[in-house]
Amino acid sequence: MILLILVLASIGGIVQIVPLFFQASMTQPIEGLKPHSALVLAGRDIYLREQCVSCHSQMIRPLRAETERYGHYSVAGESIYERPFQWGSKRTGPDLARVGRRYSDEWHRLHLIEPRAVVPESIMPGYPWLEDREVDVEGTVANMRALQTLGHPYEEADIQNAAAELTGKTEMDAMIAYLQSLGTFLIARRWRMIWLHIAWTVILLTTFVVIVSWAWSKNRKDDFSRAAHIPLEEDRVTMRDQRNWAWICRINFGLMSSGLLRLPVWSSS
Repeated sequence: MILLILVLASIGGIVQIVPLFFQASMTQPIEGLKPHSALVLAGRDIYLREQCVSCHSQMIRPLRAETERYGHYSVAGESIYERPFQWGSKRTGPDLARVGRRYSDEWHRLHLIEPRAVVPESIMPGYPWLEDREVDVEGTVANMRALQTLGHPYEEADIQNAAAELTGKTEMDAMIAYLQSLGTFLIARRWRMIWLHIAWTVILLTTFVVIVSWAWSKNRKDDFSRAAHIPLEEDRVTMRDQRNWAWICRINFGLMSSGLLRLPVWSSS
């Protein structure tokens, strides 16, 4: 019995999971998504090292309570270049999937040094030592090469310029850069779609206004007025039929009045 349950559960899992590997929305990056820059990737490594995912998830579920608070729900295409992904399953603190560009760099700096300086009720520990540590340049470059091997579309120039990008940067700079990048690609895509809809709406409204203005111009208005008084062929036929029917009624009434025409009477018996 237990074996049968395991077999059925395995079949159900396969039926649900395997088709996802063939859906483009699950395996392809969203429009505009790029692999992390050197500084952002270094910040992500620090995020992993400090185990931030233990308290902060990066997955907004498609529920109204979550989308109202955090923004658009998470999609698989955002996590294509996340190895490993940071979805998380527990929220001691708020979800960070859409935290990018919501606060200034200075806000993040103060929050990471002393969280209660900006959020009095916070129970998050401070990370002041990030200000004193420099980024691991060699480790980040090696990480980029490893990700390139796994299929991340890093150009050779990106890897060669990584050392210059990271020189003089602290771990605090890297962490802030990573936090400011979270969720920004999908937001940018949504704004492009919004502006596209606005542009089409403006075009349609402009076209409508031009047509109405043309139709209500004095010359066109006179043409429409003259056209409205020209009877159509169907109207002529209808009017002629009505006149003929009126004459028939008059003739019949005259014949009935003179006694020359009598209507038949049917008995009910």
